[in-house]
Amino acid sequence: AVRQTLEEIIDNEELEVVPGDDDYLASPASEPREDVTSALLKALGERHPGIEIVPAMSSGGTDGMHFRRAGIQTYGVSSKFSVIGQSSNAHGLNERLPTSTFYDGLDHWVVIIKELAGPSE
Repeated sequence: AVRQTLEEIIDNEELEVVPGDDDYLASPASEPREDVTSALLKALGERHPGIEIVPAMSSGGTDGMHFRRAGIQTYGVSSKFSVIGQSSNAHGLNERLPTSTFYDGLDHWVVIIKELAGPSE
């Protein structure tokens, strides 16, 4: 129905409406890297000793899918911890984050960035 409507709107027999790549959103998984995992464990260990990390897939769309399709391993890491059942209204009206979580997140990212950037000279 969409294709037919587009063809009617375009109204030009010299043009053909064809579907795009059906596999557009598909992208391969990024295998965990030792340096990324190590940096994340260090940052988490400073805030929450003994916590484990578990790779997971985000169902939301990110630019990472384009990088992975180009062969560039891509990772998403969050600094946010929340209580089960307490939504932060992510991407919604009145999206919010506790102030302490924001500042804890800054410390989290400083550790990860310094670890991945390598030793300072």
